[in-house]
Amino acid sequence: MGMASPQLEIVFPYANTLGKILSLIPKDSSKWLVITRDGMYIEGLTYDRTVFTSIEIFRVSFERYEVDREHEFTFSLDADPIIPNVPYKVKMIFSEDSLTMSIENDENDYLNVVKVRGKITNESKPWIDMFTNKLTNTIAKNINYRELHRILKDKSRYDAMRLTLKSRKLEVAVDGETYQLEHDTDVSSVVSGKYKVGDVMQVLSTLWKSGGKFINLGITHDGILVIEYDFSRDVYAPVKYLIAPAVE
Repeated sequence: MGMASPQLEIVFPYANTLGKILSLIPKDSSKWLVITRDGMYIEGLTYDRTVFTSIEIFRVSFERYEVDREHEFTFSLDADPIIPNVPYKVKMIFSEDSLTMSIENDENDYLNVVKVRGKITNESKPWIDMFTNKLTNTIAKNINYRELHRILKDKSRYDAMRLTLKSRKLEVAVDGETYQLEHDTDVSSVVSGKYKVGDVMQVLSTLWKSGGKFINLGITHDGILVIEYDFSRDVYAPVKYLIAPAVE
C-alpha cells in the first residue's frame, strides 16, 4: 500500500479483551485486521470458505497519525497472536511484514511484546464477495444459541440441516427430526435455508466459550445464514457470522 512514515500505531484499551475478541473467530480461519478511518475490523474466513466472520472494534485510537481513505489497509496475520490475559493497553504497530503488539500498564512497570508476522495488502478478497452486502428479510432477535447447540451437538457434522424462520419461531429440521426455538420477532414472510451441521456448529461452539446466551439470526435472499452476537465486556464489539448454504 506504500504505507506512510511514521508507522501507524493503534492503541486498544485492554489486552485480555482483545484476546477474547480474537477467540470469537472460529478455529481454522484465516484472519485479517482491517484498518479504516472509522476504526478497526477483525475478519476471519474458514479455510473451506464457508464461514465468514466480521467483528467491529470501536474502542481504538490512532496515535501516530489519522487514517484517511488513502491510507486504509488490510493486514493479514500469518499466525494467531498469543496475547497475555492482563487488563492493560495494547499498542499495535504495523509495518509491511509484521505487527508488533506492545502491552503495558500505566506505570510502565509491566511490559510484554508480541510480534506476529503477516503482510499489509490492498488486494481485494474476491472469494468473500459472496458474503458481502447481503440483505436479509428479517433478523430474528434473541434466539437461545445454547439450545440450538444442544440440538445439533450429537449430529454428524456432515449432515444437512434446514432452518426455517417464522414469526416468533425458528424451525430446525435435522436427521429426520424437527425442533422449534422461540424468538422475539414477527417476520413478514417465511424464509428457509439449508446448511451443513458442521458449519453452524463451528460458530456455536466458538460462541459457547465466550459466554452469553442469545443470538440474532437471519437468512438472506440467496440463502446465506446471518448470525449476530453482541460481545460486550470492557468494550462493545458486535460480531457477525455469515454461513454459506449447503450445496445441493
